[in-house]
Amino acid sequence: MNMISYEKEKKYFKYRIGSIIKKNNRILLCKIEPKDFWMLPGGRVNFFESSLDTLKRELFEELNEKDINIENLLWTIEDIYENDDRKVHEISMIYNVLLPKNSKLFNLDEYLSYEGDLKLFFKWFDIDKIDDILFKPTFLKKRIKKLSVSFEHIINKEIQDKILL
Repeated sequence: MNMISYEKEKKYFKYRIGSIIKKNNRILLCKIEPKDFWMLPGGRVNFFESSLDTLKRELFEELNEKDINIENLLWTIEDIYENDDRKVHEISMIYNVLLPKNSKLFNLDEYLSYEGDLKLFFKWFDIDKIDDILFKPTFLKKRIKKLSVSFEHIINKEIQDKILL
């Protein structure tokens, strides 16, 4: 695959697209084995692929959903943090997505999917209880609980201001 990511000397860059998928007051989250945290469904962008095409591809690969309705861009996120021994710079675009009314996912509490060697778990969570689960990035929990239709540019910088050469 030609995913847009780069790693050099324990510095890592990635470009990711995510989705907010809701049913009533619940949100669909994803966990990739062996990780212990939940995240928004989506994935990394391939070279020369638009963010919308990425989201359509990822949700088809992961959820087998072809007829999704991508409503609007909610957030563009610049997330700069440390993960294990790597410094990570992640650019994300998060969209509000509607599944088809007849989606099989609405009748399931949990869903298991495979993408190559990856085992992906999907589960519906009560939005009001998102503080009770291990979810990353943590700073999005508050925004998920108070979803707005207006766009927001978010900068989350956990690494101190210094040149990282």
